[in-house]
Amino acid sequence: MDELEADPAIKAVLDSFDLGRSAPAAPVLVAQNVSDDVTPAADTYEMANAWRAAGADVTVAKLDTPPLLPQAGVAGHSAGLLLDNPTAVGWLIDRFNH
Repeated sequence: MDELEADPAIKAVLDSFDLGRSAPAAPVLVAQNVSDDVTPAADTYEMANAWRAAGADVTVAKLDTPPLLPQAGVAGHSAGLLLDNPTAVGWLIDRFNH
């Protein structure tokens, strides 16, 4: 990875993938399962905090879905999404009503 990042053109592309670099202009809901086995919760909260620091309107929903089939790899990643749909739907309804 160090060799890739040493190339300015490649580093520029890799840096462009960093979601925390620029804040979204529209309100954002960031929902993260603390037991996510794909995306570390700390990384997600760091991104949300960076967006807030840049002035974005960010709502964070911390989901506490227990680890499900850790050996399956993505169960904890998907479970939070499926089980927390009411939070997302409620958040969207609030956006339309403002």
